[in-house]
Amino acid sequence: MRSSLAFLIALSLTGCGSRQVKLTSLCIDRPEQGGRLNITPVSVTLTPKRDGNPVKLDLPTGGTRACASVPIGQATLALRFPYPYWGPGEEAVDYWESKSVITASDGSNAFILDTARTLDTNAPGWSETGWHSMWEVRKQ
Repeated sequence: MRSSLAFLIALSLTGCGSRQVKLTSLCIDRPEQGGRLNITPVSVTLTPKRDGNPVKLDLPTGGTRACASVPIGQATLALRFPYPYWGPGEEAVDYWESKSVITASDGSNAFILDTARTLDTNAPGWSETGWHSMWEVRKQ
């Protein structure tokens, strides 16, 4: 009995009985954009479904890259950004957050943060709600 108890204590102290979470590298590149889009800040938060611990990546301007180690598997990706076309002297006070699900696989994971392929700033209602879907993250 005593040897079994000693074994269990030793096992818990060494962590041999715990399940290790395997990490992988995930990078998001933000290419250069023209005009206001290049200086519009975008915050990225990854929340892995496996452990629920959010990882924040800041991509403040075009031409930047952010990387992190994350658990392998699905993660919720949240993008937070302001309306980019404020007039002179106005401040960007309206922010929007969009969410999607991505999968981080074993090995390196390269994604790109870019304007949505269907971005049409001339569409009716774009300045009210159309800009909510102006950014997207896709696998490179």
